Amino acid sequence: MRKAVFLVFIVTMACSVAVVGQAEEALYDYPDLSPYAATVVGTPVALRAELPRKIPVEDLELQVFPDREPPDILWYAENLRYSLVKQDGPAPFIFVIAGTGAGYNSEKMQLLQRAFFQAGFHVLSLSSPTHPNFIVSASSTGIPGHLLEDSQDLYRVMRLAWLAHQDDMTVTEFYLTGYSLGAAQGAFVSKLDEEQGDFHFNKVLMINPPVSLYNSTSILDEMLANNIPGGADNFPNFLDRVFRAFSEVYREGAFVNFSGDFLYTAYEERQPTEEVLAALIGT
Repeated sequence: MRKAVFLVFIVTMACSVAVVGQAEEALYDYPDLSPYAATVVGTPVALRAELPRKIPVEDLELQVFPDREPPDILWYAENLRYSLVKQDGPAPFIFVIAGTGAGYNSEKMQLLQRAFFQAGFHVLSLSSPTHPNFIVSASSTGIPGHLLEDSQDLYRVMRLAWLAHQDDMTVTEFYLTGYSLGAAQGAFVSKLDEEQGDFHFNKVLMINPPVSLYNSTSILDEMLANNIPGGADNFPNFLDRVFRAFSEVYREGAFVNFSGDFLYTAYEERQPTEEVLAALIGT
């Protein structure tokens, strides 16, 4: 029986649900923002899901190619770094793949790790095949960017990691997820697993995958030329104006961290144009 592959796009919607016969009305309280503004601001702290702050995370290393000797200057990337958090008893096991250039311990990866741990999973977090540590220690070619080859590298790492930990926990079934580029790679890994059958993933969750990887890459390549108000030659002035605005908001407020709340306050006070917001997110 073929497993279900769930394609999830993160979108911003505003809605309210009126329930007849109930005294309370269910409301969706996200601020009324444009799609560009919502992308820049993110989710305000007050509206975020309550997740555990501390979980028993193990930061680990894996030797993928025993005979590989990286150049001396890359000595620190000889082994692949990843993390694992285990439940006390039997539980489903999920692999999490990071997005473009992100490490296993990036902010988004830690958020997913805490969310899945709270939901009852053993969680193993992997860096993107485009992350420097993965390129040096786990890439078969040393040249990331080919979806199938990168996914084969990921699948190899997953098998080795599972072999290293299979005696440490009881697993009821396997799952797989990734966000952005990691979501696209998750689809390829899922196909490889259908053919090779190491995990028999029960479900694969793809979070915000690129509709067209070529189109997404082209947007990034052309970001400075086509996106910055005034063109690439105006980038220093554009960046200076953005940082001046951020600095003034930070100085006048009671902020400690560069957070979603800080960005929302900056948006409210400065009211940037759609053109500026589009430039900030690279579209």
